[in-house]
Amino acid sequence: MGTITAPGIGSGLDIAGIVQSLVAVERQPLDRIESRRSAAQAELSAYGRLNSGLDTFQTALDDLDSFANFRIFAPTSSNEEIATATASSDAAEGDTDVVVTQLAQRNVLSSTAFVDAETVIGTGTLSIAVGADSFDITLDSTNNTLSAIRDAINNSSDNTGITATVINANDGSHLILSADDTGLENSITISASGDGGSLSALTSANLTVEEVALDAEFTVSGFAVTSASNSVSNVLQGVSFDLLAVGSTTITVGRDNAAVEETVQTFVDAFNTLNTAINGLRAGDLQGDSLLLTISSGARNIFNTATTGLSGSFSTLSEIGVAFDENGVLTLDSDSLITALNTDFRGVSNLFADPTQGYVTRLQDLADGLTQSGGLIDSREEGVNQRITNFDVQVDRFEDRLSRIERRLLNQFTALDVLLGTLNNTSNFLSTQLASLPTIQRRN
Repeated sequence: MGTITAPGIGSGLDIAGIVQSLVAVERQPLDRIESRRSAAQAELSAYGRLNSGLDTFQTALDDLDSFANFRIFAPTSSNEEIATATASSDAAEGDTDVVVTQLAQRNVLSSTAFVDAETVIGTGTLSIAVGADSFDITLDSTNNTLSAIRDAINNSSDNTGITATVINANDGSHLILSADDTGLENSITISASGDGGSLSALTSANLTVEEVALDAEFTVSGFAVTSASNSVSNVLQGVSFDLLAVGSTTITVGRDNAAVEETVQTFVDAFNTLNTAINGLRAGDLQGDSLLLTISSGARNIFNTATTGLSGSFSTLSEIGVAFDENGVLTLDSDSLITALNTDFRGVSNLFADPTQGYVTRLQDLADGLTQSGGLIDSREEGVNQRITNFDVQVDRFEDRLSRIERRLLNQFTALDVLLGTLNNTSNFLSTQLASLPTIQRRN
């Protein structure tokens, strides 16, 4: 049977408290290591926030890094009930007259009336063609009702662009076949083969044309155009039309300066957000880190260095309304930017997006050097991670050492407790024995 011990009972000493106090003294160097590890982890997190801020700033730069990003157009239609338009960066400014004489239409066919959707039609094969493409539906006793034929058409993996429905009308059930796309090239033709029955009722010769397949017919600046679709994108460079009705309209393509302004404002806001983050880190977890000064001074140097050799009226961002105020905050004067865009659109584009001198190009180079693999931030993070790893090793070793010290102290004080308990017992015994001795009477 094991011996039950309770440290301190023999001597009355608070052995647990004594050991804890002694271990706490021994732990002080470990507390300093853990504090330094926590500081390193905070530093690593700060680099992560810096990287995130730079990523956001780079995204804003990407929206201004090419001339195409400035070529934003907002087409308008004089009659939006006839046609509307959208434009890409390849468009050119100007007016275009569009006259629609016929809209594209999809082909729709209907069958004669059957008793109901479960009427058996027949067995065999339906060959269905949509333009030049075709597919076959094989019908047998398991799928030869009107509704089953509808499902077989719609579920066919070879379906080339047709949708089947059943309409239950007053005179009975009709199978409706609709081409998925408009235009003459998507006309529907159906033939049948097999033992027949009523299957021939679903061939082209016996179907009613509800809607004729038609191409759109229209003119653009007087030139005749036909299209299988009412959405037309290959007639006028950079401009797509949506034809809506027969009639005439004028499409006016103009620059969308408001969209450009929004993009520039996003760039300004992103820089200010990054600058605020840098200032916060400088006063906090990255206090004294020279990297922050490198970023701030590098960006300021770019903003303060005028472009050279660019065609156009502008050489600095301040000339188009982008400048720092007295508090160091980057601002945008919208009126100045719009005036600059209207005065020299290409010059504004060059100022941002020129591949060698543009402000965006130079700021991207600065950001890339910081965020790329092996860049300054990556190197800093690698160094901090190594320090954290070293701290982890030191902490593990120190905690193991403290465990051994605690066990040793507990063993030593437990032994002392036992010894003092034994001495106390001996003392008590001797005192009892001495007290029991006869009293010696002294004579006067």
